[in-house]
Amino acid sequence: MASYCSASDTVATVTIIKNGAKSLVKIRQNLPITVTCKDSNYPDCKQVKLQIRAFNYSNALQQGYGNIPLVTNVWTPVLGLRVTSDGSTIQAYCRGHFGDSCGTPGWYTVYTRIGSGYYKDPSIVAVYPQNSDDIPTGGKGVIITDSLGNVVFNDNDASCNWTVNCGNCPAGQDEHQINDYPGYCCLDCAGIKAEIKAMTSQVRNVRNG
Repeated sequence: MASYCSASDTVATVTIIKNGAKSLVKIRQNLPITVTCKDSNYPDCKQVKLQIRAFNYSNALQQGYGNIPLVTNVWTPVLGLRVTSDGSTIQAYCRGHFGDSCGTPGWYTVYTRIGSGYYKDPSIVAVYPQNSDDIPTGGKGVIITDSLGNVVFNDNDASCNWTVNCGNCPAGQDEHQINDYPGYCCLDCAGIKAEIKAMTSQVRNVRNG
């Protein structure tokens, strides 16, 4: 999981690769954003962070508090979630919770309610490194959330080799203002500079030839 851009930026442009093709996802509200690789192909018995979403209900009002994000540390692989019959506890099928050594695969408690209420409909949002924001290689499934925790993009088949630029243009291109819609254009200035340099060299070779 990695965070990009800041609250002062007006747009974040994420370049997504899916089936070899590139597409752009633009987020214009509630920056910064967080981009996470869902399936990171972690080896067995690696301690990772597990992000969960679950509805938290009040026993008194039978009313949901919302789809709240929860983060905890577990041992891989993480193969599923469940809630105990009384709704008080969320369990993950993995090799253990944080503080324990890597154990046998089974159901381990990862969250217990505080006070009254009960959990319902837990789901895995992402699994990511415990001590690093490095993007795992070889995985797929990309989820983007804004600063309020809202999921603004979710694709199970997108590659985890994304790039982010804090502006209207994709990473590697520069934004230039123009009078026509949409008010800007994107130029690969480094590429253009390299082409000009190559043409200049060719012209010199012709002159000197």
